[in-house]
Amino acid sequence: MTRKVFLPVAALAVVGGLIYGTQEPDSPPKAVFLDVGQGDCTAITWRGEAILIDTGPTVARGWRRLLKRYGIRTVRAIFLTHPDRDHITGTGSLLREYPSAELYVRDAFRVHGEMAAYLREWGVGLTDVKWISAEGTREWGPWRLEFWLPEAPDSSPDNDRSLVISARIRDRSVWISGDLGISGEMRLLGRVASVGPAQIVKAGHHGSASSLSSQWLEALRPEFVVFSSGRENPYGHPHPAPIRRAEAVNATVYRTDRDGTVWFTWDGERFRPR
Repeated sequence: MTRKVFLPVAALAVVGGLIYGTQEPDSPPKAVFLDVGQGDCTAITWRGEAILIDTGPTVARGWRRLLKRYGIRTVRAIFLTHPDRDHITGTGSLLREYPSAELYVRDAFRVHGEMAAYLREWGVGLTDVKWISAEGTREWGPWRLEFWLPEAPDSSPDNDRSLVISARIRDRSVWISGDLGISGEMRLLGRVASVGPAQIVKAGHHGSASSLSSQWLEALRPEFVVFSSGRENPYGHPHPAPIRRAEAVNATVYRTDRDGTVWFTWDGERFRPR
């Protein structure tokens, strides 16, 4: 199957510019799953720059100080998987700290009332957003980013339409799927199974009982599974069932509620937990 590149020409120039921004040649690529409480914020990095996937549940203070711990000096792009507040409400403060960061959102949420309200709050116009309307791939330094759009009716919950991103270096990949549940995983399963095993998978929907199916795990065969959830959260995340499913494929489990921020560093051949 030929995959489309979703980015228009103007956006290609922006993403291409990621390669030539602020660079720290001695800083290896990392995948960082930030401890933001009951929410999601993942950074993939290269030479001191980062692409953020979701921005956590609150307006964080001191983003520069926080990101600097992991060798990040510049945020070049922010991808929002879906409009839930525990995934996107850190965006306003991030854009104030890094005003040149480009904002990417799935086109399915262009007319979403809550997304529109957040954009107004952040001072971002609809034409300022890079709307993702088709699946595609993009190169960024050593990373190859792939964007997957689960198909679901417009009346479906936002979780079912979460943008899914796989970030790959050579034959090792990191998968981030927002709040995608098992029904959404099933819609992508046939296509995902053809791309080969992952190394790291972030559990969808913070590890709820209805996420991280055995079929999804069998298709991706991760070495590591990361659960992003808050300590003593009222939802009981992560649920024991997806943890058991991860362990059944011999994946090592990390949890931000227990382990704090979890990060992996590229050693030239694979990602290693730090």
